[in-house]
Amino acid sequence: QKKVSAASADLNILAKVRNASNANKAVTVTYIIRDAEGKTVATASNSETINAGATKNVSFDRKLVAPTLWNGQKNPYLYSVEVCVKDGETILDSVTQPLGVRDIKLTTDGFFLNGVHTPLRGVAIHEERRDKGRALSNDDRKEDIDMMIEMGCNYLRLSHYQHADFTYSYCDKMGIMNWAEIPVINKVKEEA
Repeated sequence: QKKVSAASADLNILAKVRNASNANKAVTVTYIIRDAEGKTVATASNSETINAGATKNVSFDRKLVAPTLWNGQKNPYLYSVEVCVKDGETILDSVTQPLGVRDIKLTTDGFFLNGVHTPLRGVAIHEERRDKGRALSNDDRKEDIDMMIEMGCNYLRLSHYQHADFTYSYCDKMGIMNWAEIPVINKVKEEA
């Protein structure tokens, strides 16, 4: 996302398409952006040849006119982006991801969401519980995040490692901003 405003947003959609077969493959890669109600707001497709055993980046640029901005807990509006890979009419693969259109800036003056100074209030969380360790269910994750929302949090620091996909998706849905960290905990190995 670049140049995001209430007037428009420049989007770059990148699909990494892998051909695991032993022969080159001619495919069609399509994207569909849908609004929160499921209505298609943008679509495009490219014909591509993917070499045997190779991965190819397939990129689409799109300007979204008058987007509904994801605005934290005030309006956690999410589009969806579906990318589909076809061989003729046969769907080889398809994936759908949420898309919150937003402009985020962190400056010496603070955090800005869509151009508005937004104080961050939150906590750091680990993915663990007493008597369960890291073996959490999505219900456990939801309960923890809901409790933090009830406490008044609009931000969560996801400590030290990649958390479950549910955590990121649920936070987006609930209007909670995340700080996701590089997974380095105890030691950084220096190369000679």
